[in-house]
Amino acid sequence: MRMQALLVRERILGPAHPDTSYYIRYRGAVYADMGDFDRCIALWMYALDMQMSKLDPLSPMTQSSLLSFAELFSFMMGNGRSRSISLVKFTDICSIYSKAIDELERGRKILMEGASGVAPNERDSVNYSRIIIIIMHIMSLICRLSNKLLPDQQFQFKKLTYRLVKLDPRSTNGQTLLHLAANPDTTNVGKYPVCTFPCNNCIELLAELGVSMDCCDINGNTALHMACLDKDKPAKPATLLALLNGGVHLDIKNSEGKQALDYVPLRKDIVSAIMPQNFISLQCLAANAVRRHKIRYRNLSKDLQQFTDKH
Repeated sequence: MRMQALLVRERILGPAHPDTSYYIRYRGAVYADMGDFDRCIALWMYALDMQMSKLDPLSPMTQSSLLSFAELFSFMMGNGRSRSISLVKFTDICSIYSKAIDELERGRKILMEGASGVAPNERDSVNYSRIIIIIMHIMSLICRLSNKLLPDQQFQFKKLTYRLVKLDPRSTNGQTLLHLAANPDTTNVGKYPVCTFPCNNCIELLAELGVSMDCCDINGNTALHMACLDKDKPAKPATLLALLNGGVHLDIKNSEGKQALDYVPLRKDIVSAIMPQNFISLQCLAANAVRRHKIRYRNLSKDLQQFTDKH
């Protein structure tokens, strides 16, 4: 009877009406509370497809649906603790991952071209950034499943992630996927916990798929800086090693003129674990010497100029 009520509401109000998808999602949440996750996912998937086909890109309603899926999958995994991750089907979570990337791509066109000739507004940029963060949480959840995935499933996941990397999405403050993977603030995505960041698995995956390791945000911070900036959530050596082994330069300075380790000067555990000298090349030492002694280098090639500027 309740399912019939949902169908009547959809016929009368239409699929684009916010109440239509809201009550479908509400009924799905009731099934989730009862432990009937398959039925919940089926209803939520139906609502998400409806939203993506009828609503404008970057709609807060679509964004909310994607976040609800991330929260549900995290709950089914027990936030990495009590429940068995086998409750989550790869086909379900991979489908949502793909749809989230589709929505990001639609939103990217809005930001680049504007909708109907109108320049994108600040709200669109905020919604775009939020979808990137939600995608990072879904990526982290799939990484938890990685040791149980079949080779073709691993390939499918990496293929989707490579597509995401090629889009090179940036948040409102210029942070890349790698920045978000290393940033503790990425953890804060909604009312309910999903994943904890930094996520070393995400960092290693992005590095494997060719993400640019030395990109800087609007403040000149690399992903390594992001892992070290928060004094309340101190960087873990394993995270720094994942970034450095992936190719992030240790001695790049941000707009404050500080290297990443300048923010953790007293962390002897970090120094002893990563051994910074192993990640400084002769080229880096030369660039530092040029900057320190104020030697003119504008006659160098563009690539060498940019490399020296970062030091």
